[in-house]
Amino acid sequence: MTRAELEAPLREAAERFVPDMETVLVRQDLAGPPRDKPWGTAHAVGACANVVDGPFGVANGDDLYGDPSMQLLADGLSEDAHSGVLVGFPLAATLSHHGGVSRGICRVTDGWLDSVVETHGLVATPDGDVADGAGGRYAPDATASMNLWGLPASAAQRMADGFERFLADGPGPTDEYLLPTEVANMMAEGLTIRVVSSSGAWMGLTHREDLPEVRAALAAAPD
Repeated sequence: MTRAELEAPLREAAERFVPDMETVLVRQDLAGPPRDKPWGTAHAVGACANVVDGPFGVANGDDLYGDPSMQLLADGLSEDAHSGVLVGFPLAATLSHHGGVSRGICRVTDGWLDSVVETHGLVATPDGDVADGAGGRYAPDATASMNLWGLPASAAQRMADGFERFLADGPGPTDEYLLPTEVANMMAEGLTIRVVSSSGAWMGLTHREDLPEVRAALAAAPD
């Protein structure tokens, strides 16, 4: 999934790093009415409905999840074509040293996802817990969703259809058709999602000040 200005660099990267893998690029900016702000991750998934022919993974393009996490996703997709899988991370491992972050806090029962609650202003506390901007507190090993999902093939077409309903409701100029919201709707209708915890390192940019740490981690990573 890409947009016009990134299509050529992505093709070049695919030819360089995965030359033996078939690569299909879908332009999100060509799907749906044009606007400056993308329509959201669920819209991106729905735009791929015509090229998805089996269980598939969804990952944020601006996060680095690492090989262990991607392997967990691949293993989860191969186990059950009808259920979903969420690769979760310990909450404390996803925080920034430079300010609060927003994360999806997962409620999990016996390895199965009950819900994901988007929670804002999360920071580490001096006693080792994690606090949010509303006074809530969480264990450092609480499961956080970083949008690394595996979903059954039918989910892509469902999101394509759901985006049409989203448009019919008259969204505002910054409203997004969100993946966690649509996954929650699918769960309410019976979709089950297994949660697997990753010990792999996650890297991402929330604050500008995070950039030196990410660069240092990338420079230290093996080729």
